[in-house]
Amino acid sequence: MEVYMKITQLMSVMLFVSFSFAIPRQAPQAQNTPQPTATGMFLCSTPASANWLWGNWASALNNGINLDYASEAQSAQKLGCDRINSDHLKPTDVSGGILLLTDGTKHGFAVPEYYVIYMRTHKVDAK
Repeated sequence: MEVYMKITQLMSVMLFVSFSFAIPRQAPQAQNTPQPTATGMFLCSTPASANWLWGNWASALNNGINLDYASEAQSAQKLGCDRINSDHLKPTDVSGGILLLTDGTKHGFAVPEYYVIYMRTHKVDAK
């Protein structure tokens, strides 16, 4: 039963990510969301810290604070989230709606919305 639930959750998240690409793309500034730079993402060691990180970024943006790489990195560091510079990040599991991402060597958690931005804002190498 547990395996079935994990598969169902992962399929639901992948469906969400797939439909997100079908939505017309807006300019990054108009999205009012954190912006990954170059390659990679900030990945957290727990689903809870990944959720807190996204919430912190969203709260800052909703309060009119413009986030740059330095401020995103500072808030990520406070939560113990590390920058993983990779064009090969892919979801391998889901926990409570939070994705476990890996590039084959390093792994960590991020919210699905952040992964969608990652996929939309840089070239992903086929591997």
